[in-house]
Amino acid sequence: FHGEKTPSFSVDAEKQLYYCFGCHAGGNVFHFVMGMERMEFAEAVTHLAERARMPLPQLREDPHYRERMAKRERMAEACRCAARFFHDQLLTAEGKRARDYFQRRGLSDRIVTRFGLGYAPERWDALLGHMERQGYEPAFLRECGLVNERDGRYYDAFRDRAMFPILDGRGKVVAFGGRVLGEGNPKYLNSPESEVFNKRQLLYALN
Repeated sequence: FHGEKTPSFSVDAEKQLYYCFGCHAGGNVFHFVMGMERMEFAEAVTHLAERARMPLPQLREDPHYRERMAKRERMAEACRCAARFFHDQLLTAEGKRARDYFQRRGLSDRIVTRFGLGYAPERWDALLGHMERQGYEPAFLRECGLVNERDGRYYDAFRDRAMFPILDGRGKVVAFGGRVLGEGNPKYLNSPESEVFNKRQLLYALN
């Protein structure tokens, strides 16, 4: 929960409680997940139930919570859809540049597939057009960090880049990192923070 260099964190396995002597935080497994993963209680219950493969208890949810969770789920679905699009582009003639780049860096086809690596075409609306055909609105895609907007016009946030999907601890795609293949800056470009992506809470390949 905070920067610490001394052994101040204690866990009582029998009572299933924890306590931090540094910041005095304590509680059970639900409090721990809420603190570590920045989740609300209902999210923590859902997360733990999924990990334990237990039937999810019926939770009393307020409308705002349901709306927020539905939006986060749709954002993750949009990112997953984009990841599939980028990965499919590797098989195109244009995607050969990314395939060659991965090969030069010593990445086997197995690694490329396992991590879902891909390629963002050089066109300004390649992903945008694909996502619109899947039913996603440009303004929503901007919230996901997939497109940018200028003077009312939307365009792809990633262009001519080798793409690296970023997944959360539950295995859901929430963001991307892109390495430029041609000329251009920045050399490395990451998705902006969003409802589902917090840079401080994620480590690449954490899942």
